[in-house]
Amino acid sequence: MSANDPGPIPDSLKRAEPPKQEPPKQEPAKQEEEYQFHAIANIFPLMEGEEYGLFVDDIEKRGLQEPIVLYEGKILDGRNRYRACKELKLQPAVKQYTGNDPLGYVLSANFHRRHLNESQRAMVAARVVTTKLGDNQHIKREGRPVDLPTAAEMLNVSEKSVKRARDVCQKGEPQLQALVDRGKVAVSVAEKLVNNLTREKQAEALRAGEHGVRTAIKALAVPRSVKSVNPSDVAKRHIEEVWAPDELVAVVLEVRDTDYLKAVVMAALGKIHTDWIRELVARLTKVLTPQPPPAATVGATGIRRPI
Repeated sequence: MSANDPGPIPDSLKRAEPPKQEPPKQEPAKQEEEYQFHAIANIFPLMEGEEYGLFVDDIEKRGLQEPIVLYEGKILDGRNRYRACKELKLQPAVKQYTGNDPLGYVLSANFHRRHLNESQRAMVAARVVTTKLGDNQHIKREGRPVDLPTAAEMLNVSEKSVKRARDVCQKGEPQLQALVDRGKVAVSVAEKLVNNLTREKQAEALRAGEHGVRTAIKALAVPRSVKSVNPSDVAKRHIEEVWAPDELVAVVLEVRDTDYLKAVVMAALGKIHTDWIRELVARLTKVLTPQPPPAATVGATGIRRPI
C-alpha cells in the first residue's frame, strides 16, 4: 500500500444502503354502487330511443350537470342520468333528498324537463293512484292517500282520462302501456282495447305496432257505414270520448261520409279546448285538401313528361 493510498473505508464511515422499498399496493378499483329506482320515480316513463341517445351524447360531452337524488336508499330523481353514466362508465355524483314531499318533488322536476301530452299525464296520475309509493303506505296529501280526483288535479287532466289510464295500467299489455307513455297512442284508444280485448288479442294487435293498434280500434269502434245510424250521434259520441285529432282524422278517412264529417266539425265546436279544435281542423284540412298534379318537364324530344 502506497503512502498516498488511505486504504479501505472503515465500516463506521460506510454509507448504509437505503432499505428496499416495496412497490405501493394497488387499491382495488372502487366498485360503482348500484341503485334501484324508487317507486315514486317510476310513475314517469324512462326516456327511450332517439331522445335517450341524444341525452347520453350530451352527458358524454358536457359531463353530469345534476347529481342523482336518493330517497330511502333508492333513486328518486335522475334515473336517466344514472343509466347514461353507467353506459359511459362514469361515477355519478349523488345527494340525499331532505324534503318532506318526495312526490311533489318528482312531479315538479319532471314537469320542468319534459313536455307530456294529456294521455301521458293521465298515465302518470293513474300510477300515483294505483302504485304503492312508499314503505307500507301511500304518499299522502293533507293526511290521506292521494285519490283519483286529487291526482287528476295534480297532473292537470280530467278525471275521465285518469280512469281510462287506470284501466290501461291494470288491464293493458306492457307494450300498449309503453305506447301511451311515449305519446304514440291516445289513452282513449288504449282504454277501448283493454276493455274489449283479452291480453292475448292485445298482444296480437301489438305485433304490428301502432298500425295494429289503430286497426284493432277501428274494428271495435267504427261502423262500416254511418248511413245505418245518425251521423251526428256517432260524431258526438266520438267527440265526448275525447278522441285525439289523429284518431278522428283516421275515422273520417275510413268512413268517407260527408254528413259524418260535418257532424264531427259541429260537435268539435262545442269542445272547450281551443288548441284541440285547431289541431283537428289543421289535420282535416291537410288530408282532405286535393293535392296539385305533379309538375312536368320538357324532355330532350320536346315532349312534356311528369316529374
